[in-house]
Amino acid sequence: MTEDIHQDLVSALSKLSDHFADDPEALHLAVAIVFSSILRKYNLSCILVGGQSAAYWSRTIGSTDTDFVSRDTDIFSEILLKIGFYQKDNFSFRFYHPSFNILIELVGEKIEIGNIKNPRTVYIKQNDINDPLVKSLMKAPAEIIDPTLTFINYVEASIKSSEWFDYEDEGALAIERALALFSLYHDYILDNLNTIYKNNIMSKEQSTILLEKFGIKLK
Repeated sequence: MTEDIHQDLVSALSKLSDHFADDPEALHLAVAIVFSSILRKYNLSCILVGGQSAAYWSRTIGSTDTDFVSRDTDIFSEILLKIGFYQKDNFSFRFYHPSFNILIELVGEKIEIGNIKNPRTVYIKQNDINDPLVKSLMKAPAEIIDPTLTFINYVEASIKSSEWFDYEDEGALAIERALALFSLYHDYILDNLNTIYKNNIMSKEQSTILLEKFGIKLK
């Protein structure tokens, strides 16, 4: 299995970097989808979160890094090092490939956003993808957090007391991404938010920010 997965990933990186040479944001999204797909083919956990989940669901917002949650983080880390990534800036979770200019962050072993600890994931299938190359490189459905959890992720990133807060722009990009997602998936997200609120797993900070910055009053 080891050699096969290495070959699959290196081949995909090479093809994708050529295909998206002039678009680093599209490249990182493609890598996110294809890596999740390939790792899942080999029964390894690999869930798209963060900027790439927002990029996928919004179809307009890009990011030049790729965040994954994986219960197989140790194995995933070893694989990345074997195929040419190195740990960047002395962070054990951040991996950079200099030849392909790809940055991957393994942000945890399980999904925990605020008080929400149960993953809400869906699968990206080949038929969901328009790009022929990305579609051809997929070995299994890729796994991604759903629009609601992606939205909450960015709500969290706009809260100063949150570990996800983006200090570079004081949470402005997080709010922009959250608003874009809420506009696209309004009814779906609102229904899920109300369910989360009723089940008492919505933090006070989340409820406050939803009302103050997004005009969402949960019931």
